[in-house]
Amino acid sequence: MNLPDYEAMRAALIDTDDQQVTRLVRIMDPVFRRPKFRPVVESAAREDDIIAAVRQWFPTPFSRHFSGWADQLEPELRDALAAYSKLGTEDAALIEAEHKLRLRFRAATLQIEACWKQIVHFLPFIFIAALRRIDDGALRGDAAKELARALRNYNAFYVTHSLERQKEAVQYHLRC
Repeated sequence: MNLPDYEAMRAALIDTDDQQVTRLVRIMDPVFRRPKFRPVVESAAREDDIIAAVRQWFPTPFSRHFSGWADQLEPELRDALAAYSKLGTEDAALIEAEHKLRLRFRAATLQIEACWKQIVHFLPFIFIAALRRIDDGALRGDAAKELARALRNYNAFYVTHSLERQKEAVQYHLRC
């Protein structure tokens, strides 16, 4: 199984001249334009195994959300894209089809983001639970430097991110 051609998809998305779509492309670029982070062909070939593992091992709320997306939304998006690609450039239905596709891609993006946020917000609980299982002496000794780095990353991501979100919420309420 081959991975989708991200550069071709990126060019098509940029050509829409839609600000939200362009913003989405900028968000996806750091992952899909860098070989280090881009999904590998082997992962795509194991898609069914990965979906089964997510359903088995991830927290239930995340697994339910992910399953709904994997089972329903992905095939719907593929069908919509296939129907859209069959329309001619002069076809009057093209504008309506494009609008429907944008709405569905927006919904897909929001669902993927919601799944990601569930994982990110669950990680601190895993981190704290893991720390509680480690002997205090080990934490002060051999693991102290690595723990300090982990705590620095934890604070940078969770604490700083939380403060930024609070500031954004305050600004939003001040504008309203």
